[in-house]
Amino acid sequence: MPFHHLAVAVHDMKAIDRFYTKAMGFELVKVEVAKTPEEGWAKHFFYSTGAGELMAFWELHDPALGSDFPTGMSEAAGLPKWVNHVAFGAGDLGEIERNKNRWLDHGYD
Repeated sequence: MPFHHLAVAVHDMKAIDRFYTKAMGFELVKVEVAKTPEEGWAKHFFYSTGAGELMAFWELHDPALGSDFPTGMSEAAGLPKWVNHVAFGAGDLGEIERNKNRWLDHGYD
C-alpha cells in the first residue's frame, strides 16, 4: 500500500507555510476546511514533497481541544525530542549541501 500523507497538528501555520514553501521548496497543493467531530473547525494544508507523497498540517479551531495542546510527538508521548521524527531523502551529498544552503538562506540553522 503506498504512502499518501503524514499529518500533524501545529500552532503557527504561517511559520509552517513559510518554512515548507521557502526553506524546503515544497508546494502547497490543497487546503481543506471542515468541521471537527467536537463541533469546531479545522484547516488541513497539504504540501507536495516533490516525490509523490504529501505532508499535511492541521490548523485546529476547536474549543473542545483548547489551544494549548502539545504538538511535539515525542514530548507528548513522554519521550526525548529526538525519538519520533520525519526524515527527508537526498540523492547525494551535493543535494544535502544545496538543501542546507537553502535553509541557511532563509534564516534556519
